[in-house]
Amino acid sequence: MLQFEIPVPVVAAPPATNLSPLFDRANTLTMPAGALNSLVEPVLKLTAANGSSNINCEAFLFAGDHGIATALPVSAYPADITALMVQNFLNGGAAMSVLCHSNNCTLTVIDVGVKPQNDNGLSTPGFVTTANQSVKFEDWNVPKHHPKSYPHGTQNIVDNFAILQDHYAELFQRSRKWAFQRVKSLKLNAVILGEMGIGNTTAAAAIACTTFGMDPQLAVGSGTGISSAQKDLKLNSIRSALLRHSQAIHSEKTKHDAWTNAMLSLCSLGGFELTGMAGAFVGTVEAGCYVLLDGVICTAAIAPILVAYPQLKDWCLAGHQSSEPAHKMMLEILELRPFLDLNLRLGEGTGAAFALGLLRDTNTIINKMSTFDDLVPKI
Repeated sequence: MLQFEIPVPVVAAPPATNLSPLFDRANTLTMPAGALNSLVEPVLKLTAANGSSNINCEAFLFAGDHGIATALPVSAYPADITALMVQNFLNGGAAMSVLCHSNNCTLTVIDVGVKPQNDNGLSTPGFVTTANQSVKFEDWNVPKHHPKSYPHGTQNIVDNFAILQDHYAELFQRSRKWAFQRVKSLKLNAVILGEMGIGNTTAAAAIACTTFGMDPQLAVGSGTGISSAQKDLKLNSIRSALLRHSQAIHSEKTKHDAWTNAMLSLCSLGGFELTGMAGAFVGTVEAGCYVLLDGVICTAAIAPILVAYPQLKDWCLAGHQSSEPAHKMMLEILELRPFLDLNLRLGEGTGAAFALGLLRDTNTIINKMSTFDDLVPKI
């Protein structure tokens, strides 16, 4: 029976921007009224969320492997790259590591299902953290806490649910509670959701298609830069996964509510890292913190939740619009306006990190720029 015992979100509306400690100052800066509104308004939202004069942001990057990438060449890179890239994040050598460091934003990498390199299922890949204080590591991929299949990533979505339902519920709730506590303890007013998992644009496109009824032909992009033959394989794999998912859902006599449908879509077509992002999204907004969205994978991870609870969209800021067709379509349907449109397709959270740089610059302008009162001679 398809069901989940996952509590529905309980989220308050965001505070009004006039509650920001920067509100009065922002309206008296030496520039035409509204000249930078598309950047000032988001900064006022963020600073109203926790009553701070600054943006306090952390990036949560979830990493996990995908069964479809092991079974089929739907990516330009082999599945083993997931583990190598996780170590690259921890070494400070990945683009997201560099961007977070330059933006004074802590990057926390969470292993939620990266395949062990020794392939015996008894130990994790053995990631080593560095002395870089701006990068932290959380190892949730501990075999004694999870069944053997957990560290090896998802099942192939063409043939099976990506994740067993009890595994999905456990990870979703763990990530939700962890993010809530993280936001509260660090007094964050912004969170970036990032990911690493070879094959996850395939999962993301499948979720986008089933959530919004998209035509896969129009929604599926080139991901990591695959060939036309690989794209055809990717497209056919997604069609098969969508058919399998639809048959599983419609075989049930019970009509599911919107929340259960959201959980089923993510469990059936997603991945461990998408589940981590989805849970972290709910926990973050429940804690009264904004989420700065990245590209197609991040947006797909939360899209079913936004359909079930549209009011949660008020806590979302779209960092950028990627080159993936499904991402543009989702942003338009959700009516989320991206800060940047630069044809990026790196993932990891990088598009949101670039947007964070813009918001931090705007925050500095509001705090440091002269006001019209400053121009009046003091008598």
